[in-house]
Amino acid sequence: MFWKNRRNDFAHAKGNTISYPHVESFWLFLQSNLPKFVVNGGREFILQGIKNHFEPTRTPVGTTIVPIINKIKTSIDIVDYKEFLQKLMDFSKDYDSKHYSLIMNDNLANMWPSLFQLPEVYCDVLVDILISDPSFCLRILRAKHQIVQYFHRKSTFIRMLWKKDFDGESDYKVFVELLRYNIIPEDQLTEAYDHMLEHISPQIFDEENEWWFGEEVLLMKMIG
Repeated sequence: MFWKNRRNDFAHAKGNTISYPHVESFWLFLQSNLPKFVVNGGREFILQGIKNHFEPTRTPVGTTIVPIINKIKTSIDIVDYKEFLQKLMDFSKDYDSKHYSLIMNDNLANMWPSLFQLPEVYCDVLVDILISDPSFCLRILRAKHQIVQYFHRKSTFIRMLWKKDFDGESDYKVFVELLRYNIIPEDQLTEAYDHMLEHISPQIFDEENEWWFGEEVLLMKMIG
């Protein structure tokens, strides 16, 4: 609204003075918000940039996606972020289905955690979107188990994670992160230990498997 009024001052020869500080301020405003000035708006611009990133004919494999992610906070208003994430999730599921393996594709597995580097208000929306689709969220957690720390306020989701969703030895990696960040309430810890050991093979604690789990096995042994 401020710049619209200054434009009217200039166009209609109003009495308000337009001087160098106005021009410099407007130029800084344009620089700060440049990603928003694109066809179809900021959301579509960022989403298309991400799609191009996943297209090997356009972007070399191994190229970091962080520069694209960093544009989100200046290109997408928080009120539009949920819709953007839903579209991103739809794209991710489609991409994942075409490159399916037991562990999520590396490109996807690196992209979603990078979204947690945005300001906290964006992270809150991200967490809500991810827990709305537990199976997709679990695929991300299995690939990048450290990000489970961002779900610490979602007590129901966390309980369902270890009580219902964990079903393989690799899930011990996520479980250990829950312990590392004290996310499981103290009065549920014994139940959680017993459930994991009863329903998921404890063979990971054998010496020949420690090369894969390393620190996670040591922590579980210390816990007892």
